[in-house]
Amino acid sequence: MIKRIFASLLIMALLASNINYVSAATVPGMDIRYVRDWQNGYDAAATNRWIEIYVFSDTGENVAINKQATGSASFTLAGNRAIDASLTTYASMAKQADPQYITIDLAQTYKVMSIKINRTPVNTIAHQTKTEVSVDGLNWVTIDDSSVSGEVAQPAAGFIYELSTYVPDPTPEPTLEPTDPPVPVDPELIDVVNDIKQIGIYILATIAFTSGMFPIVIFFVGKKAK
Repeated sequence: MIKRIFASLLIMALLASNINYVSAATVPGMDIRYVRDWQNGYDAAATNRWIEIYVFSDTGENVAINKQATGSASFTLAGNRAIDASLTTYASMAKQADPQYITIDLAQTYKVMSIKINRTPVNTIAHQTKTEVSVDGLNWVTIDDSSVSGEVAQPAAGFIYELSTYVPDPTPEPTLEPTDPPVPVDPELIDVVNDIKQIGIYILATIAFTSGMFPIVIFFVGKKAK
């Protein structure tokens, strides 16, 4: 029993040593064309405000500057004021019952490394914020949601979101070393082995018969034959 267990463990170890795995990886950057940011007013005013939205590509460039900005409702101050690279201007939209959003269309897909958002004046708190990104404007990925992360006062440096893409493990497939085909056994050799077994039984029976142990040997041989 111990030998069988040891042999099984050895076989498992040999098989495992020949399996190739590709580890999961988190790759910096995401392919993005659209950025959408939600808000439902802030504690200092009954309005939605976006001071500046920065979108940094893998070259370090802010690719949001002077691109197209649209909103879920009419802007009271133009949406492009949120992407003019100035912290002295801002886009605004009247607060309504539900959160409203601004969408930045980068005009093409970029490998985006990070997004920085200055929504409201420093130390004020915007409500029900959520930031999403998309490559096609239809399927959105949430990168921050204050209903999960909590509402936080606007920092002077802005809210900075580092982006990355998760590459999952592929299903590991075992790659086994090729084995030699089984060696065919000569039928004549099998006949010789069987003849030797029969001769051994005859010899054993003869000895038993001459010594008076014939019944015992016949029982033993019959049991073995089964």
